[in-house]
Amino acid sequence: MKKTLTNLEVANIIAYSNTEDSIAQNIAIKFPMSFAWKFRKNLNRLKTVNDNFAQRQQEIISFYSDDTYSYVNDKENSSRIVKDEYVEEYNKKLSDLYAQSTDLDIDQVKLSELLAAKIELSIPELDILSFMIDEENE
Repeated sequence: MKKTLTNLEVANIIAYSNTEDSIAQNIAIKFPMSFAWKFRKNLNRLKTVNDNFAQRQQEIISFYSDDTYSYVNDKENSSRIVKDEYVEEYNKKLSDLYAQSTDLDIDQVKLSELLAAKIELSIPELDILSFMIDEENE
């Protein structure tokens, strides 16, 4: 099924899935094989989108990291601050990138399959999984 996700949504899903206590990393949580396989495939699709997003984000940050657009704020660690006259432009470019949408082929799982597995998930975990749960065709 085609699903439209923004770069920010994809980045949040990937960031959470990479945390030590996420359902993607917790070997104590046993999903039905059909769900686990779809979840893994979907994460791999999202990782590709996220890698492209991260590269474009880094390009924007790098562009504004020279002396024309920014200044060194802390000489010890070389942190830079975008100059006031470029902040709006910089923020717009990043905001536009975060809001950019991608249509993805997502392998969906029926909500009833998850319910039958009797797996307990927190609200944040459900939020992360919601992109692939099909509750319409129950």
